[in-house]
Amino acid sequence: MDELIKNALLIIESLQKKSIYQQNSRKLIKLNKKFGLYSMPYLYTNENLNGYYNQMNFNGKSVLTVVGSGDHILSAVAGGATKVDAFDISGYALMAYYLKEAAIKTLEYEEYITYFLSSTECFNNESYARIRASLRPDALTFWDSIYEKYQDNPKMILNLFRKPENLILGYFNTTEKAQRLANVISYFDSEKYYQLRENLEKCQITCCIRDVKDLDDLGASYDYILLSNISKYQLDLDFGNFREAISRYISKLNILGEIKLGYFWGAQDPEYLKRCQVIRDGLNIDGIEITEIPSQYFEIATPGINQMHDAVIGYKKSK
Repeated sequence: MDELIKNALLIIESLQKKSIYQQNSRKLIKLNKKFGLYSMPYLYTNENLNGYYNQMNFNGKSVLTVVGSGDHILSAVAGGATKVDAFDISGYALMAYYLKEAAIKTLEYEEYITYFLSSTECFNNESYARIRASLRPDALTFWDSIYEKYQDNPKMILNLFRKPENLILGYFNTTEKAQRLANVISYFDSEKYYQLRENLEKCQITCCIRDVKDLDDLGASYDYILLSNISKYQLDLDFGNFREAISRYISKLNILGEIKLGYFWGAQDPEYLKRCQVIRDGLNIDGIEITEIPSQYFEIATPGINQMHDAVIGYKKSK
């Protein structure tokens, strides 16, 4: 935990001050590689979760999912999942999820969106003073240390998160941001936010720091396994072992269970489509399908006027 805190402070300071960033750039690159213990999480997902979550019935179901921004977990719980095992190779992803979880249990909807989305009041001390009472012990140690350092300027904590790829949100006020995010993340709708709060009390959620290829002992079976865009990076890193792991995980699926193997942006882009097909063919599993859904970018930027699509690679167990 001490190293996690120390390196978090380094990342926050370095991204705030260009001179320090230059001095520490090599160390930061090493710390903040695409997938590692110190990788920075996104503040919110850059997927259109509603686009494919709404095609699944989470009510009473068990889920294995990446932690990522935490929104994969929270959206499954909002849909009624009663057991969620979550993993991530990044320790910061877990700390960020625990912060969101505690905030939802503590803050009213307007306070929540202000805390995470406001350009002037994000990560404010007043809200954190209430959130901390609901934090899990490790997360309390972590976030107390961060706030002790930045209590005079808590907005700097935003530097611990990757900047959203959908920069158009910067043109909207806090309420408008939340309204547009609700098009792709269910609980940004106020009614569903309070349903999520209620569901969190009934759901068993376990998080751990793990590589995607090392999940065999987490649970006996699942209705849904959600891997975000991990397959895209495994294609370049260690696809052989990833393919073997996926074969093992499919055996954990309940009958009619589904595994979402990859999320891709811009399904019309020939390069993205080619990678989708390479992953589908490389996994060599009968029944894998590529499904197009409305583009995350355009669902936020121009909802209702959407001529672009993203794609999800999935498999449904029939027997």
